[in-house]
This record gives sequence, C-alpha cells and structure tokens, in this order.
Amino acid sequence: QRLQHLCIFTFHSGCLSGSALSKETHTINALAALNNLNASAKRLESYFEKELGETEVVESPLENKQITTRSWEDFLGTLRFEDVVYLSYYFVEQLEKLGGDERMDKLRQYVLRLMAGLGGAAFHGTILLGWVLQDSPTDNLLIGEGLAYMTAFYEPIISLEDNSSRVSGTRAFKDILVSIQKERRFVGAFGNWHKAYPVFQQRYGQLKENYADVLQEYLFQWKISSVQEMIEELVVCAASAFLLSGANDFFLLHGITSCLAAIEITKLFPRTEEYNEETIIFLQYYGLFLMVAYICEGSPDLLVPAPKQEILPWATIVDQVTGIDSEYNDAHLIKLVWACKHFTEEFPSHSELFHQTASAALHNQLFTPWCFKIGAGFDHVATFEEIYGPQTARL
Repeated sequence: QRLQHLCIFTFHSGCLSGSALSKETHTINALAALNNLNASAKRLESYFEKELGETEVVESPLENKQITTRSWEDFLGTLRFEDVVYLSYYFVEQLEKLGGDERMDKLRQYVLRLMAGLGGAAFHGTILLGWVLQDSPTDNLLIGEGLAYMTAFYEPIISLEDNSSRVSGTRAFKDILVSIQKERRFVGAFGNWHKAYPVFQQRYGQLKENYADVLQEYLFQWKISSVQEMIEELVVCAASAFLLSGANDFFLLHGITSCLAAIEITKLFPRTEEYNEETIIFLQYYGLFLMVAYICEGSPDLLVPAPKQEILPWATIVDQVTGIDSEYNDAHLIKLVWACKHFTEEFPSHSELFHQTASAALHNQLFTPWCFKIGAGFDHVATFEEIYGPQTARL
C-alpha cells in the first residue's frame, strides 16, 4: 500500500497528464498483482522504481476546487485528467466521514450512479476500482481514486434505468458474440479503421453515436440467469476472445483484467439470493461494454482452434513475472497473469483456458506495450507503435 499511495501522490503533485494518470493507475494495479503472485519486497520496490522512481514531481498548478454532494455529478464525463484529482479529494473526504455499513452503502450508491458509463477510457477507471476492492477494501485513498477516474471518464451508451425496457433473452453470451461477428450492420462501421478511427475511443464513440440501438438489441438477447452463471460466461468469453485472436490484442486483454474488477465490484451488492436486481443490471452494463470492446477490435472469430503452443507450468509463468531481474515489466502482462491465475482457482472447470491464456501471452514475449497488436479481428492488424507512435507512454 505504501508504494501504491506513492503512485497517487506522484500524480497529484503535478504530473497532470494522460500518460501520468495512466502510469499511476497501471502501477497501482501491477503492484497488487505482483503482491498476489507472492513477489518479493525487493521485486515490488524494483518495479516501482522502474515505473515511477525517476518521475519528476513539480508543483501542482491546480487551484483548490470545492466539490459538494450536489456538484460532484457535474464532473461526469468531463474527460479531464485534472478533475480526477479534485474528485479524488471529494470521494476520500466523503468515505472518511463514514464507517462500517454506512461507508459500504455510500460506496455502493456511487457505483450504482456510475455503472452506466463503466466502459469509459477502455475500462481503466473500473479496473482501478475493482482491483483496489480486491486487495485494499478499506483503503479510502485508493478507492477514492478509482471512483474519481470512473466519474471523469464516464461514457454511457444506453440506459437500463427503465426496468420495463429490460428483458431477459434466451441466448448465451458467447453465442451473441458469434452473431455479432457476422452482423452485417457493423460491416464498414469503422471504414479503413487504422486511418479513419485509429484510437480505441474513436471507435467507441462511433458505436455510441450510431449503433446504440443495435447494441441494445444484442444485449437484450442475453439470458438473465444466476449471478454466478452470468459472471462465468463473461470471464470465459473475455479470455477466449483474447486467446483465440492470438493472445496479443491490447484492448481485448483489458476485457480480462476488467472482468476481475467487475466481479469484485459486484460484491458490493447483496448476495442473499441468486438473482439480485442491482447486480444483474451492473453485469448487463458490463456485458454491453465487453461487446463494445469486442466490436472495436474487429470482432475476431471465436470458433477457431486455440494456438498450438507449449503451455508453460504455472510455476514457470509466475517465476517469469515475479523474478527480481524479470524482463516482463509491462503492467498489462503482469495483471493478466494474476487475473488468469485467480480465475483458474475461481472457475476450475475452465482452468485450462485461463492457464493457456497466460502462457500464450508470455510466449508472445510481451515485454513492453509495443509488442501488443490492435484490431485483432480486422483485415489490417496494427502494431501498438503504428497507432500511438514510438514516444507514446503506455495506455
């Protein structure tokens, strides 16, 4: 937690940019993943130094901006990095006032207000909050940062508040993705994508503006079953999409790490019965955004065989990323390994899928974000560097 807090202080102290916020949040989550994988204290310190140890901290240019219980919603979807700082102060203050059940109830209320836009910024706010809840559920500083990120980058596509408009379909989530892969209405949605809509958020915006009704149509085909069954469907589909498309698509990887976050967030809601209205709505929103990520990456084929590669033993995979001299220092890969290891234990009937996914990602030698691909399902698959340039900080 000490190193995670230092990440926040570094960002809040004046490094107010998209790359600074990105590095802060990714480092926080990667430290948690390494800790969960039983990395040594030396490895944790070394990783922090590699990521943020040389960051130049300057005096913050921000003036104090007062946010109240009435005004915090004015910051929904501002897409301004500095607003994450203001909002973080607000959320921490609100949570610090409360304890026990009152604090949990307030946190749940915030999530209910924010869940319609949880896919904003490619899930990054959601990932931060969910991963923090898994490891540091009482740490208001870390939780406040997650809520702040979700608020400033709140980007809803449809609303499920009107219960009369929500229906339970009859189809499995994977079957819906297979249909989407063949959906003619999405053909040409992004044109020559790597030139017309090269950035993920541009493709996201195109779907939001022009295909919301089609997305809702597919979402309502999903069968509402028990919470556990719906969660399992989402996790299996996220891992399958990443693995079957080559285990190197940058944004499909975020589907896996965001699944872990979504599961942890659902634990805020009552689990007294298999069917809980709040949890179901949250999972529907999350399922919607998983569909969006899948489409934004070109709807890769989910009916192809898995790559034929040697599957490394789990002990080898873990040692590769936790070793003090490890070359695997990209936060995305570290988080992926922990997520797959965790899912192997949580969903044992699919343990082979998660094991193979982690091994395949490692096999691709994803030392840095530049090794990732973007648009795995398109005819033209781009390199990370082609889209974001050689000097771009990781996303």
